[in-house]
Amino acid sequence: MKILLPIVYLVGSVFCATAQDDFPEAWIGEYEGEMSIGYVDKPGTVAQVSYSLYEIIADSVWSHKMTFTSEVYGEIIKDYVIRAKAKGDVVNFILDELNGVAMEMSYMNNCFYSLFELGGNSYSTTFRRLADGTLLWDLYMTPYSTKKVDIISNGDKTEKQTFEVTSFKPSLHQTVIFEKKD
Repeated sequence: MKILLPIVYLVGSVFCATAQDDFPEAWIGEYEGEMSIGYVDKPGTVAQVSYSLYEIIADSVWSHKMTFTSEVYGEIIKDYVIRAKAKGDVVNFILDELNGVAMEMSYMNNCFYSLFELGGNSYSTTFRRLADGTLLWDLYMTPYSTKKVDIISNGDKTEKQTFEVTSFKPSLHQTVIFEKKD
């Protein structure tokens, strides 16, 4: 996992570098989109999702509200806040669920990243603003496992360098592209 995280951040940073670094100004407003929900063990589904982001306290707290509506799950409202806290020259962000749960988020190249564990599962999310002004939100879930896979050699028979890799197989994804409402 220690090797995997820098790779995930590096790849994500390249994909997020599609728009200027403009949080929160260009993000403020109301959006809507259709979420694709996929599972490895059953058919996928869709949900209509609305999103809004508004400033609550200048340069430090913003509303972060997603409302999911689907025939399968009904209406689910996630009414949270994003908090910014400066440490020297670095600004740290927290997604606060306002119920005692608060998750750290990294903000790099106009993209928020978070990794967390809940209920025996590991989750990875990205939330980015694209160059065309849309917002792209992705979530991947995998059952947490400490199962180690085979040790992999670098292929050079003269060196005995090996790497141990822990593999996690995602079993759920949720993806939505949000279009800004007029």
